[in-house]
Amino acid sequence: MPSRNKTFRFSINDRDFQVTAEPEGECRFMVRMSVLDMAGNPVLQQCNIRIGYLTGRERRWVGEFFGNRPAVSAASAKEACRLLAAWAAGEPCFRKAA
Repeated sequence: MPSRNKTFRFSINDRDFQVTAEPEGECRFMVRMSVLDMAGNPVLQQCNIRIGYLTGRERRWVGEFFGNRPAVSAASAKEACRLLAAWAAGEPCFRKAA
C-alpha cells in the first residue's frame, strides 16, 4: 500500500525547507517542517517541527495554522503547505542563528 505522506521542498527567503504532511485520519494531515542545510539534509535543531494541519482532498485544501491565525484555502496540498511554510519560516524556531 503506498504511503499517503506528502513531502515538498520550498525555498523561502534564501533558505531551503522540507515540509511533510503525515496522515492523521481520512482527510487530515499533521504538517511538519525542517530547515535543510546546503547539502539538503535536515538541520537537527530545526527538524520535524509541527507547523499546522492540512485538511482536504483533490482540489480543496485548507491549511490550518497553530495559534490565532485564520485558516487558508488552496487548490492543492502543495500550495496549502507552502502557505503554512511561508508563515512558519518567520517564527522563532526557524529563525537563523546569529
